[in-house]
Amino acid sequence: MSSNRTESKQDSYELCFLKNGKLETLAEAHMRIKGGNAVLLCPPDSNSNTPWEQRYHAYFILEGQWAEKDEGFNIVSLPSSLDLKNQNKDAIIQMALSQAGIIKDPSTIPLKQQPSESKLSLIANDMMEEAIFPFPDSASLVFPDSASLVRFSITCRQANEDVGALLYRRKLLQHIIYGKKDEAEAMLKQASWLTDKTLLSKLLLKKDTVASYSFGLDKNNPVKMKGTALQIAAGADDFDVIISGKKVVDGMSEMIASYLRQLPEGEAEIAKQMNERFPDEKSEEERCLRDIEALNKVVKAIEDATDAECNQALAEFRQYLEPKGVITTGKQFNEKLLLHALDLYIEKYAAFGNEWRSLKNLLFWEKIICYIRRFLPANLAQTFAGNDKNLKRSLGDYFDTSFFPLNDRFSLDANFPVRTYSSDYPDSSSSICLIGSLNAAWAAFSFLSKIMLSKNSSIKNLFMEHPANSNFLFDARNITTKKFF
Repeated sequence: MSSNRTESKQDSYELCFLKNGKLETLAEAHMRIKGGNAVLLCPPDSNSNTPWEQRYHAYFILEGQWAEKDEGFNIVSLPSSLDLKNQNKDAIIQMALSQAGIIKDPSTIPLKQQPSESKLSLIANDMMEEAIFPFPDSASLVFPDSASLVRFSITCRQANEDVGALLYRRKLLQHIIYGKKDEAEAMLKQASWLTDKTLLSKLLLKKDTVASYSFGLDKNNPVKMKGTALQIAAGADDFDVIISGKKVVDGMSEMIASYLRQLPEGEAEIAKQMNERFPDEKSEEERCLRDIEALNKVVKAIEDATDAECNQALAEFRQYLEPKGVITTGKQFNEKLLLHALDLYIEKYAAFGNEWRSLKNLLFWEKIICYIRRFLPANLAQTFAGNDKNLKRSLGDYFDTSFFPLNDRFSLDANFPVRTYSSDYPDSSSSICLIGSLNAAWAAFSFLSKIMLSKNSSIKNLFMEHPANSNFLFDARNITTKKFF
Protein backbone atom coordinates (compact mmCIF):
# COMPACT_ATOMS: atom_id res chain seq x y z
CA MET A 1 0.00 0.00 0.00
CA SER A 2 1.42 3.36 -0.93
CA SER A 3 2.29 5.80 1.82
CA ASN A 4 0.77 8.63 -0.25
CA ARG A 5 -2.61 8.07 1.31
CA THR A 6 -5.55 10.44 1.21
CA GLU A 7 -6.14 11.88 4.66
CA SER A 8 -9.44 11.19 6.34
CA LYS A 9 -10.79 12.73 9.51
CA GLN A 10 -12.47 9.42 10.28
CA ASP A 11 -9.17 7.55 10.66
CA SER A 12 -7.92 6.67 14.10
CA TYR A 13 -4.60 5.13 15.06
CA GLU A 14 -3.40 3.04 17.93
CA LEU A 15 0.16 3.05 19.18
CA CYS A 16 1.76 -0.34 19.84
CA PHE A 17 5.09 -0.83 21.57
CA LEU A 18 6.93 -3.92 20.38
CA LYS A 19 9.54 -5.88 22.28
CA ASN A 20 11.81 -5.92 19.20
CA GLY A 21 11.80 -5.36 15.45
CA LYS A 22 12.08 -9.00 14.41
CA LEU A 23 10.00 -10.23 11.52
CA GLU A 24 7.98 -12.61 13.67
CA THR A 25 7.12 -9.84 16.16
CA LEU A 26 5.94 -7.57 13.35
CA ALA A 27 3.87 -10.41 11.89
CA GLU A 28 2.18 -11.05 15.25
CA ALA A 29 1.36 -7.36 15.53
CA HIS A 30 -0.07 -7.35 12.02
CA MET A 31 -2.40 -10.20 12.91
CA ARG A 32 -3.51 -8.43 16.08
CA ILE A 33 -4.28 -5.15 14.33
CA LYS A 34 -6.26 -6.89 11.55
CA GLY A 35 -8.18 -4.22 9.59
CA GLY A 36 -7.29 -1.14 11.62
CA ASN A 37 -4.62 1.56 11.61
CA ALA A 38 -1.59 1.51 13.86
CA VAL A 39 1.88 2.83 14.49
CA LEU A 40 4.26 0.08 15.64
CA LEU A 41 7.16 1.40 17.67
CA CYS A 42 10.29 -0.74 18.09
CA PRO A 43 12.91 -0.07 20.78
CA PRO A 44 16.25 1.55 19.91
CA ASP A 45 19.01 -0.59 18.47
CA SER A 46 21.08 -1.65 21.46
CA ASN A 47 23.93 -2.67 19.14
CA SER A 48 24.69 0.93 18.18
CA ASN A 49 28.14 2.04 19.21
CA THR A 50 26.99 5.41 20.53
CA PRO A 51 23.83 6.38 22.41
CA TRP A 52 22.99 9.25 20.06
CA GLU A 53 22.77 6.81 17.15
CA GLN A 54 20.07 4.78 18.90
CA ARG A 55 16.62 5.63 17.56
CA TYR A 56 13.17 4.09 17.70
CA HIS A 57 11.87 2.63 14.45
CA ALA A 58 8.23 3.16 13.56
CA TYR A 59 6.25 0.94 11.16
CA PHE A 60 2.74 1.68 9.93
CA ILE A 61 -0.38 -0.36 9.28
CA LEU A 62 -3.10 1.41 7.29
CA GLU A 63 -6.47 -0.27 6.97
CA GLY A 64 -4.91 -3.61 7.82
CA GLN A 65 -2.08 -3.33 5.27
CA TRP A 66 1.57 -2.47 5.69
CA ALA A 67 2.39 1.06 4.52
CA GLU A 68 5.07 0.67 1.87
CA LYS A 69 7.74 2.87 0.38
CA ASP A 70 10.11 1.94 -2.42
CA GLU A 71 8.72 -1.61 -2.43
CA GLY A 72 9.51 -2.10 1.25
CA PHE A 73 8.25 -1.08 4.68
CA ASN A 74 7.68 2.63 5.22
CA ILE A 75 9.95 3.07 8.24
CA VAL A 76 10.88 6.26 10.08
CA SER A 77 13.31 6.85 12.93
CA LEU A 78 12.29 8.67 16.10
CA PRO A 79 14.72 9.96 18.73
CA SER A 80 15.64 7.57 21.52
CA SER A 81 15.02 10.40 23.99
CA LEU A 82 11.26 9.83 23.76
CA ASP A 83 9.73 9.58 27.23
CA LEU A 84 7.35 6.70 26.65
CA LYS A 85 6.00 6.75 30.20
CA ASN A 86 5.10 10.41 30.40
CA GLN A 87 5.00 11.69 26.82
CA ASN A 88 1.58 12.04 25.24
CA LYS A 89 0.89 9.05 23.00
CA ASP A 90 -0.99 11.28 20.54
CA ALA A 91 2.14 13.37 20.03
CA ILE A 92 4.25 10.29 19.31
CA ILE A 93 1.73 9.02 16.74
CA GLN A 94 1.48 12.44 15.09
CA MET A 95 5.27 12.75 14.97
CA ALA A 96 5.66 9.35 13.32
CA LEU A 97 2.84 9.84 10.80
CA SER A 98 4.15 13.26 9.87
CA GLN A 99 7.73 12.04 9.35
CA ALA A 100 6.44 9.18 7.19
CA GLY A 101 4.51 11.60 5.01
CA ILE A 102 1.22 9.87 5.79
CA ILE A 103 -0.26 13.09 7.20
CA LYS A 104 0.57 16.74 6.66
CA ASP A 105 -1.52 18.35 9.39
CA PRO A 106 -1.44 16.25 12.57
CA SER A 107 -4.37 18.15 14.05
CA THR A 108 -6.75 16.56 11.54
CA ILE A 109 -6.18 13.02 12.84
CA PRO A 110 -8.26 11.79 15.79
CA LEU A 111 -6.08 9.45 17.79
CA LYS A 112 -7.07 6.34 19.70
CA GLN A 113 -5.63 6.52 23.21
CA GLN A 114 -3.76 3.46 24.40
CA PRO A 115 -2.74 2.52 27.96
CA SER A 116 0.91 3.28 28.59
CA GLU A 117 1.55 -0.34 29.46
CA SER A 118 0.14 -1.57 26.13
CA LYS A 119 2.64 -3.98 24.62
CA LEU A 120 2.70 -6.82 22.15
CA SER A 121 5.23 -8.85 24.04
CA LEU A 122 2.49 -11.29 25.07
CA ILE A 123 0.20 -12.75 22.43
CA ALA A 124 -2.76 -14.95 23.32
CA ASN A 125 -2.14 -18.65 22.67
CA ASP A 126 -5.09 -18.91 20.31
CA MET A 127 -3.50 -16.23 18.13
CA MET A 128 -0.64 -18.62 17.45
CA GLU A 129 -3.11 -21.20 16.14
CA GLU A 130 -4.17 -18.93 13.28
CA ALA A 131 -2.53 -18.90 9.85
CA ILE A 132 -2.21 -15.61 8.00
CA PHE A 133 -3.46 -17.23 4.79
CA PRO A 134 -4.27 -20.76 3.60
CA PHE A 135 -1.28 -23.01 3.16
CA PRO A 136 0.71 -24.35 1.47
CA ASP A 137 -0.11 -23.38 -2.12
CA SER A 138 -0.60 -19.62 -1.69
CA ALA A 139 2.52 -19.36 0.44
CA SER A 140 4.71 -20.90 -2.24
CA LEU A 141 3.55 -18.16 -4.61
CA VAL A 142 4.15 -15.31 -2.17
CA PHE A 143 7.46 -16.76 -0.91
CA PRO A 144 8.96 -18.67 -3.86
CA ASP A 145 12.42 -19.07 -2.31
CA SER A 146 13.15 -21.28 0.66
CA ALA A 147 14.85 -18.53 2.69
CA SER A 148 11.69 -16.39 2.64
CA LEU A 149 9.60 -19.40 3.60
CA VAL A 150 11.84 -20.07 6.58
CA ARG A 151 11.43 -16.48 7.78
CA PHE A 152 7.66 -16.68 7.34
CA SER A 153 7.44 -20.02 9.14
CA ILE A 154 8.24 -18.40 12.49
CA THR A 155 5.26 -16.03 12.40
CA CYS A 156 2.73 -18.49 13.80
CA ARG A 157 2.35 -22.14 14.71
CA GLN A 158 0.23 -23.13 11.72
CA ALA A 159 2.61 -21.40 9.33
CA ASN A 160 5.48 -23.25 10.96
CA GLU A 161 3.80 -26.62 10.44
CA ASP A 162 2.75 -25.96 6.84
CA VAL A 163 5.98 -24.32 5.76
CA GLY A 164 7.87 -27.16 7.38
CA ALA A 165 5.99 -29.68 5.24
CA LEU A 166 6.54 -27.59 2.11
CA LEU A 167 10.28 -27.24 2.70
CA TYR A 168 10.51 -30.94 3.53
CA ARG A 169 8.83 -31.75 0.22
CA ARG A 170 11.19 -29.46 -1.68
CA LYS A 171 14.11 -31.27 -0.09
CA LEU A 172 12.61 -34.60 -1.19
CA LEU A 173 12.10 -33.40 -4.77
CA GLN A 174 15.65 -32.05 -4.86
CA HIS A 175 17.00 -35.45 -3.85
CA ILE A 176 14.89 -37.04 -6.60
CA ILE A 177 16.05 -34.79 -9.42
CA TYR A 178 19.67 -35.23 -8.22
CA GLY A 179 19.22 -39.01 -8.42
CA LYS A 180 19.84 -39.44 -4.68
CA LYS A 181 17.59 -42.43 -4.12
CA ASP A 182 18.85 -43.41 -0.66
CA GLU A 183 18.26 -39.92 0.72
CA ALA A 184 14.80 -39.68 -0.87
CA GLU A 185 13.78 -43.11 0.39
CA ALA A 186 14.94 -42.30 3.93
CA MET A 187 12.60 -39.29 4.01
CA LEU A 188 9.62 -41.28 2.72
CA LYS A 189 10.35 -44.16 5.08
CA GLN A 190 10.29 -41.84 8.09
CA ALA A 191 6.97 -40.34 6.98
CA SER A 192 5.48 -43.79 6.37
CA TRP A 193 6.25 -44.89 9.94
CA LEU A 194 3.76 -42.31 11.25
CA THR A 195 0.26 -43.60 11.95
CA ASP A 196 -1.13 -40.37 10.54
CA LYS A 197 -0.36 -40.36 6.79
CA THR A 198 -0.80 -36.59 6.43
CA LEU A 199 2.92 -35.91 6.01
CA LEU A 200 3.32 -38.78 3.54
CA SER A 201 0.40 -37.38 1.53
CA LYS A 202 1.92 -33.89 1.48
CA LEU A 203 5.21 -35.32 0.26
CA LEU A 204 3.72 -37.45 -2.53
CA LEU A 205 0.56 -35.67 -3.71
CA LYS A 206 1.68 -32.03 -3.97
CA LYS A 207 3.73 -30.46 -6.77
CA ASP A 208 6.69 -28.11 -6.63
CA THR A 209 9.50 -26.86 -8.86
CA VAL A 210 13.14 -27.93 -8.47
CA ALA A 211 16.31 -27.32 -10.46
CA SER A 212 18.50 -30.09 -11.86
CA TYR A 213 22.29 -30.21 -12.11
CA SER A 214 22.20 -29.38 -15.83
CA PHE A 215 22.61 -26.01 -17.48
CA GLY A 216 23.79 -24.84 -20.87
CA LEU A 217 25.20 -21.47 -21.83
CA ASP A 218 23.83 -19.72 -18.74
CA LYS A 219 24.75 -21.18 -15.36
CA ASN A 220 21.83 -19.27 -13.82
CA ASN A 221 19.35 -21.03 -16.07
CA PRO A 222 19.36 -24.70 -15.01
CA VAL A 223 16.92 -27.28 -16.30
CA LYS A 224 13.90 -27.14 -13.98
CA MET A 225 11.02 -29.54 -13.53
CA LYS A 226 7.67 -29.15 -11.79
CA GLY A 227 5.60 -32.04 -10.55
CA THR A 228 4.98 -34.52 -7.79
CA ALA A 229 7.72 -36.82 -6.54
CA LEU A 230 6.65 -39.58 -8.94
CA GLN A 231 6.25 -37.21 -11.89
CA ILE A 232 9.74 -35.77 -11.49
CA ALA A 233 11.29 -39.23 -11.14
CA ALA A 234 9.41 -40.54 -14.18
CA GLY A 235 10.22 -37.39 -16.17
CA ALA A 236 13.88 -38.10 -15.49
CA ASP A 237 13.50 -41.72 -16.72
CA ASP A 238 14.51 -42.92 -13.26
CA PHE A 239 13.34 -46.56 -13.37
CA ASP A 240 14.79 -49.98 -12.56
CA VAL A 241 17.68 -51.08 -14.76
CA ILE A 242 17.68 -54.83 -15.45
CA ILE A 243 20.43 -56.29 -17.63
CA SER A 244 20.65 -60.00 -18.51
CA GLY A 245 17.84 -60.74 -16.09
CA LYS A 246 19.59 -59.07 -13.15
CA LYS A 247 18.49 -55.82 -11.56
CA VAL A 248 21.57 -53.63 -11.42
CA VAL A 249 19.92 -50.35 -10.39
CA ASP A 250 16.84 -49.78 -8.21
CA GLY A 251 14.62 -47.17 -9.83
CA MET A 252 13.44 -44.05 -8.04
CA SER A 253 9.98 -44.30 -9.63
CA GLU A 254 9.37 -47.83 -8.39
CA MET A 255 10.44 -46.83 -4.89
CA ILE A 256 8.10 -43.81 -4.84
CA ALA A 257 5.22 -45.88 -6.21
CA SER A 258 5.62 -48.33 -3.32
CA TYR A 259 4.96 -45.50 -0.85
CA LEU A 260 2.08 -44.10 -2.91
CA ARG A 261 0.39 -47.48 -2.57
CA GLN A 262 0.32 -46.95 1.20
CA LEU A 263 -2.14 -44.09 0.69
CA PRO A 264 -5.88 -44.50 0.02
CA GLU A 265 -6.51 -45.09 -3.70
CA GLY A 266 -2.76 -45.21 -4.20
CA GLU A 267 -2.86 -47.25 -7.40
CA ALA A 268 -5.36 -44.84 -8.95
CA GLU A 269 -3.16 -41.93 -7.88
CA ILE A 270 -0.18 -43.49 -9.68
CA ALA A 271 -2.20 -43.71 -12.90
CA LYS A 272 -3.49 -40.14 -12.48
CA GLN A 273 -0.05 -38.66 -11.93
CA MET A 274 1.50 -40.55 -14.83
CA ASN A 275 -1.26 -39.52 -17.22
CA GLU A 276 -0.78 -35.89 -16.14
CA ARG A 277 2.95 -36.14 -16.77
CA PHE A 278 2.61 -37.79 -20.17
CA PRO A 279 -0.77 -36.62 -21.50
CA ASP A 280 -0.23 -37.60 -25.13
CA GLU A 281 2.24 -39.26 -27.46
CA LYS A 282 2.12 -36.53 -30.09
CA SER A 283 3.93 -33.87 -28.06
CA GLU A 284 6.82 -36.22 -27.27
CA GLU A 285 7.11 -37.22 -30.93
CA GLU A 286 7.11 -33.58 -32.03
CA ARG A 287 9.85 -32.74 -29.53
CA CYS A 288 11.93 -35.67 -30.78
CA LEU A 289 11.56 -34.55 -34.40
CA ARG A 290 12.58 -30.98 -33.51
CA ASP A 291 15.63 -32.24 -31.64
CA ILE A 292 16.72 -34.50 -34.49
CA GLU A 293 16.21 -31.73 -37.06
CA ALA A 294 18.38 -29.33 -35.04
CA LEU A 295 21.08 -31.98 -34.70
CA ASN A 296 21.04 -32.88 -38.41
CA LYS A 297 21.44 -29.22 -39.28
CA VAL A 298 24.60 -28.73 -37.23
CA VAL A 299 26.14 -32.02 -38.44
CA LYS A 300 25.45 -30.96 -42.03
CA ALA A 301 27.28 -27.71 -41.31
CA ILE A 302 30.33 -29.62 -40.07
CA GLU A 303 30.20 -31.74 -43.20
CA ASP A 304 30.24 -29.11 -45.90
CA ALA A 305 29.95 -25.56 -44.55
CA THR A 306 32.57 -22.86 -44.13
CA ASP A 307 34.11 -22.17 -40.71
CA ALA A 308 31.83 -19.17 -40.18
CA GLU A 309 28.72 -21.14 -41.11
CA CYS A 310 29.82 -24.01 -38.90
CA ASN A 311 30.31 -21.70 -35.91
CA GLN A 312 26.89 -20.18 -36.53
CA ALA A 313 25.27 -23.61 -36.70
CA LEU A 314 26.96 -24.69 -33.46
CA ALA A 315 25.79 -21.52 -31.71
CA GLU A 316 22.23 -22.07 -32.94
CA PHE A 317 22.27 -25.70 -31.79
CA ARG A 318 23.47 -24.77 -28.32
CA GLN A 319 20.87 -22.04 -28.08
CA TYR A 320 18.26 -24.58 -29.11
CA LEU A 321 19.28 -26.82 -26.19
CA GLU A 322 19.15 -23.93 -23.71
CA PRO A 323 16.45 -24.55 -21.03
CA LYS A 324 13.26 -22.66 -21.82
CA GLY A 325 10.91 -22.40 -18.87
CA VAL A 326 9.92 -25.07 -16.38
CA ILE A 327 9.23 -28.58 -17.68
CA THR A 328 5.74 -29.57 -16.49
CA THR A 329 4.96 -32.47 -18.84
CA GLY A 330 7.04 -35.03 -20.67
CA LYS A 331 10.68 -35.90 -20.13
CA GLN A 332 13.55 -33.91 -18.74
CA PHE A 333 15.85 -35.20 -21.49
CA ASN A 334 15.29 -36.75 -24.91
CA GLU A 335 17.58 -39.78 -24.86
CA LYS A 336 16.97 -40.26 -28.59
CA LEU A 337 18.91 -37.05 -29.25
CA LEU A 338 22.09 -38.47 -27.72
CA LEU A 339 21.55 -41.84 -29.40
CA HIS A 340 21.02 -40.15 -32.76
CA ALA A 341 24.16 -38.05 -32.23
CA LEU A 342 26.19 -41.21 -31.53
CA ASP A 343 24.58 -42.90 -34.51
CA LEU A 344 25.52 -40.01 -36.82
CA TYR A 345 29.04 -39.94 -35.43
CA ILE A 346 29.44 -43.62 -36.33
CA GLU A 347 27.92 -43.03 -39.76
CA LYS A 348 30.12 -40.01 -40.55
CA TYR A 349 33.29 -41.28 -38.89
CA ALA A 350 35.03 -42.39 -42.09
CA ALA A 351 33.91 -39.38 -44.11
CA PHE A 352 35.07 -37.03 -41.34
CA GLY A 353 38.66 -38.33 -41.40
CA ASN A 354 38.43 -41.95 -40.20
CA GLU A 355 40.25 -41.27 -36.93
CA TRP A 356 39.18 -39.61 -33.71
CA ARG A 357 41.95 -36.97 -34.01
CA SER A 358 40.63 -35.65 -37.33
CA LEU A 359 39.34 -32.10 -37.12
CA LYS A 360 35.73 -32.89 -38.04
CA ASN A 361 35.42 -35.95 -35.79
CA LEU A 362 37.00 -34.04 -32.93
CA LEU A 363 34.62 -31.14 -33.53
CA PHE A 364 31.61 -33.47 -33.64
CA TRP A 365 32.66 -35.31 -30.48
CA GLU A 366 33.64 -32.33 -28.37
CA LYS A 367 31.23 -29.64 -29.52
CA ILE A 368 28.10 -31.73 -30.00
CA ILE A 369 28.11 -35.09 -28.21
CA CYS A 370 29.87 -33.89 -25.06
CA TYR A 371 27.68 -30.80 -24.94
CA ILE A 372 24.47 -32.84 -25.24
CA ARG A 373 25.63 -34.93 -22.30
CA ARG A 374 25.47 -31.86 -20.07
CA PHE A 375 21.70 -32.29 -20.13
CA LEU A 376 21.57 -35.92 -19.02
CA PRO A 377 19.30 -36.47 -15.99
CA ALA A 378 21.38 -37.30 -12.93
CA ASN A 379 20.29 -40.95 -12.85
CA LEU A 380 21.40 -41.51 -16.47
CA ALA A 381 24.69 -39.76 -15.77
CA GLN A 382 25.13 -42.14 -12.85
CA THR A 383 24.75 -45.14 -15.15
CA PHE A 384 27.42 -43.73 -17.47
CA ALA A 385 29.73 -43.51 -14.47
CA GLY A 386 29.74 -47.31 -14.26
CA ASN A 387 29.42 -50.07 -16.83
CA ASP A 388 26.80 -52.62 -17.84
CA LYS A 389 28.18 -55.10 -15.29
CA ASN A 390 28.46 -52.72 -12.35
CA LEU A 391 25.95 -49.89 -12.24
CA LYS A 392 25.35 -47.85 -9.12
CA ARG A 393 23.90 -44.54 -8.03
CA SER A 394 27.11 -42.57 -7.87
CA LEU A 395 28.91 -39.96 -9.93
CA GLY A 396 32.08 -40.21 -7.92
CA ASP A 397 34.05 -43.03 -9.52
CA TYR A 398 34.38 -41.88 -13.11
CA PHE A 399 32.84 -38.45 -13.45
CA ASP A 400 35.12 -35.54 -12.86
CA THR A 401 33.68 -33.09 -10.34
CA SER A 402 33.36 -30.56 -13.15
CA PHE A 403 30.54 -32.60 -14.72
CA PHE A 404 27.89 -33.06 -11.99
CA PRO A 405 27.63 -30.69 -10.35
CA LEU A 406 28.68 -28.77 -13.44
CA ASN A 407 31.43 -26.27 -12.80
CA ASP A 408 30.61 -23.00 -14.56
CA ARG A 409 34.34 -22.29 -14.89
CA PHE A 410 34.78 -25.49 -16.88
CA SER A 411 34.95 -24.76 -20.61
CA LEU A 412 31.71 -25.32 -22.48
CA ASP A 413 33.76 -26.87 -25.25
CA ALA A 414 35.69 -29.26 -22.98
CA ASN A 415 35.50 -33.03 -22.98
CA PHE A 416 33.85 -34.40 -19.89
CA PRO A 417 35.94 -37.33 -18.58
CA VAL A 418 33.64 -40.30 -18.20
CA ARG A 419 34.34 -43.92 -18.95
CA THR A 420 31.64 -46.10 -20.41
CA TYR A 421 32.36 -49.78 -20.78
CA SER A 422 30.17 -52.19 -22.74
CA SER A 423 30.63 -55.96 -22.78
CA ASP A 424 29.80 -55.80 -26.50
CA TYR A 425 33.06 -53.87 -26.98
CA PRO A 426 35.64 -55.16 -24.44
CA ASP A 427 38.32 -52.79 -25.71
CA SER A 428 36.12 -49.73 -25.30
CA SER A 429 37.03 -48.81 -21.73
CA SER A 430 38.85 -45.67 -22.80
CA SER A 431 37.34 -42.43 -21.61
CA ILE A 432 34.72 -41.94 -24.28
CA CYS A 433 34.40 -38.22 -23.91
CA LEU A 434 38.16 -37.85 -23.93
CA ILE A 435 38.73 -40.10 -26.92
CA GLY A 436 35.98 -40.32 -29.50
CA SER A 437 37.17 -43.55 -31.08
CA LEU A 438 34.80 -45.59 -33.22
CA ASN A 439 34.69 -48.39 -30.64
CA ALA A 440 34.00 -45.87 -27.89
CA ALA A 441 31.06 -44.50 -29.89
CA TRP A 442 29.71 -48.01 -30.47
CA ALA A 443 30.13 -48.75 -26.77
CA ALA A 444 28.24 -45.63 -25.73
CA PHE A 445 25.48 -46.34 -28.25
CA SER A 446 25.20 -49.96 -27.13
CA PHE A 447 25.29 -49.03 -23.48
CA LEU A 448 22.65 -46.28 -23.63
CA SER A 449 20.41 -48.44 -25.81
CA LYS A 450 20.58 -51.26 -23.28
CA ILE A 451 19.78 -48.89 -20.44
CA MET A 452 16.77 -47.33 -22.17
CA LEU A 453 15.36 -50.68 -23.32
CA SER A 454 15.76 -51.97 -19.76
CA LYS A 455 13.93 -48.93 -18.41
CA ASN A 456 11.16 -49.62 -20.94
CA SER A 457 10.67 -53.06 -19.50
CA SER A 458 10.58 -51.61 -15.98
CA ILE A 459 8.02 -49.00 -16.99
CA LYS A 460 5.79 -51.69 -18.46
CA ASN A 461 6.08 -53.80 -15.31
CA LEU A 462 5.29 -50.87 -13.05
CA PHE A 463 2.42 -49.44 -15.04
CA MET A 464 1.14 -52.49 -16.92
CA GLU A 465 -2.36 -51.85 -15.53
CA HIS A 466 -2.37 -48.38 -17.07
CA PRO A 467 -1.78 -48.76 -20.85
CA ALA A 468 -2.35 -45.05 -21.46
CA ASN A 469 1.05 -44.49 -19.88
CA SER A 470 2.84 -46.24 -22.76
CA ASN A 471 2.98 -42.91 -24.62
CA PHE A 472 6.44 -42.04 -23.35
CA LEU A 473 8.18 -45.40 -23.80
CA PHE A 474 11.58 -45.48 -25.50
CA ASP A 475 11.10 -46.70 -29.08
CA ALA A 476 14.16 -48.46 -30.48
CA ARG A 477 12.63 -48.51 -33.96
CA ASN A 478 13.30 -44.79 -34.31
CA ILE A 479 17.06 -45.36 -34.13
CA THR A 480 18.58 -45.75 -37.58
CA THR A 481 21.48 -48.05 -36.66
CA LYS A 482 20.12 -51.61 -36.42
CA LYS A 483 23.09 -53.50 -35.04
CA PHE A 484 21.58 -53.99 -31.59
CA PHE A 485 17.93 -54.55 -32.51
